[in-house]
Amino acid sequence: MSPSRPHFIAPLIRSKALVAILVLSAILRLFKLARLLQWSLDEEFWAYIPHNIVTGYHFSLIGGHIGGTGLYSGPLFVWIISPLFWYFHSHPLGIALACSLLGVATTYLIYLFCQKTINHSTGLLAALLYATSTLAILYDRKYWNATPIAFLSILTLTISHYFIKRPSVKLALSLAFIASLSFHAHMTGFVLVAFLVIYLIRSQLPHKWFFLTTAMFLLFQTPLLVFELRHDFTNTHALVHLISPNSSASRTSHLSSAFTLPLTTNARFLYTPAQDVHLELTHCTQLASSRSLPHFSFFVLTAVIWTSFIFTASRHRSLAYLIFTNLALLFLYAAVAPENSFYSGQSAEYFLLPLFPVFAILTALFLRRLLHSFNLLALSLTLFLVIINTSTTLHLTHSQNFHLKDSLVRNAITQLAGRPFSLDVTGQTCSIYGFRYLFSLYHTEPVSSYLDSNFLWLYQHRLPSTSPLIHLTIDVDSGTIKLQDVN
Repeated sequence: MSPSRPHFIAPLIRSKALVAILVLSAILRLFKLARLLQWSLDEEFWAYIPHNIVTGYHFSLIGGHIGGTGLYSGPLFVWIISPLFWYFHSHPLGIALACSLLGVATTYLIYLFCQKTINHSTGLLAALLYATSTLAILYDRKYWNATPIAFLSILTLTISHYFIKRPSVKLALSLAFIASLSFHAHMTGFVLVAFLVIYLIRSQLPHKWFFLTTAMFLLFQTPLLVFELRHDFTNTHALVHLISPNSSASRTSHLSSAFTLPLTTNARFLYTPAQDVHLELTHCTQLASSRSLPHFSFFVLTAVIWTSFIFTASRHRSLAYLIFTNLALLFLYAAVAPENSFYSGQSAEYFLLPLFPVFAILTALFLRRLLHSFNLLALSLTLFLVIINTSTTLHLTHSQNFHLKDSLVRNAITQLAGRPFSLDVTGQTCSIYGFRYLFSLYHTEPVSSYLDSNFLWLYQHRLPSTSPLIHLTIDVDSGTIKLQDVN
């Protein structure tokens, strides 16, 4: 037997296994994309801003409001996503496709990070767990401003690893841009900024690299500075008001739920017995308790995984620092958040999106250690997690999916036959959103609509100048359309 054969076979097996995992990741994220796509208020809002950019309606210097704080995020996320809106003609299915493929890229980066920092087998195992996790899939195919956070989290871990080993201007610029993009995309992205500060300082790099990365990060905040100058320091005033002891903002402590949230979210990452996507992703007070929880045994497994990691955390410093940073900021925000800006129950699990790739890696590390002593148990547990998650994902439904809403809007436009109209959507409060943007997409603007009180600034200059002749009512509960002449 040729002595070179083992060196040839092992990489080949690894490459085939990785390709199989990535293909599985793509299939599960693209499966029934239109009929499982969440399309509600958040998606609608974050579609309008890049849509307005690519149609020439408005070029924004900000992203969007940061719920309940009075602050506005930076524009890098909507600038980066805008070319996709141009390419897909602002159609939600095109954007959903891009988001799903970003989830596949996250799967690959998890493997790459583990390969470089731990070993190949842990990387393959972590990638497989992320590829098949129903909870990860639910969030990967959802389009909103938090969509890229899991991807940016593992990208930050990967590039910071290279940067610590061999710093360069190119890597410093990459980290500064990724941190800025995270910061501009969603408030949870600040976790990655804080992580980098802590990790770079603790890594004892020459000071020049820390200051260079910081300077580049600040340079990427130029659009926000221009916005501040043009709008009388809106963010500055909001921040001062928010942290002021005399602030009139009503605050509610959510510390108790913040302490249980990491355990519950990690357990849901291992297995979410989901059925209706609408109940798992909708941020609506009435559905705050609707998210499905796994059997108690998954909570026990999660506790064992985290306990196992604690004893080996010194070997995986970057993971430990990211976990600490995310949990510390979660507890801080839960303690001081303005009322209604920290969702109740499991609805707040998106605050842990930076840790989703970490959950997969921690589980893979645990299974690899278990494999040394209890081979059959580790293999059985891995196979069990993959099978039940895959089965759950393939049997998902969505009672308020994009396909249903799109069909209703298209049907309504046909019946309107070009007549000016006002729009109302009735039914269960958590289900009435996601319609207004589709009328803009199909170039049929209502004269007035039920979203005008909050969203008017997004489309007011596109409104028809005539009075409505028809009042259109879409009822989401019955899936019916009603047209009435305006007297």
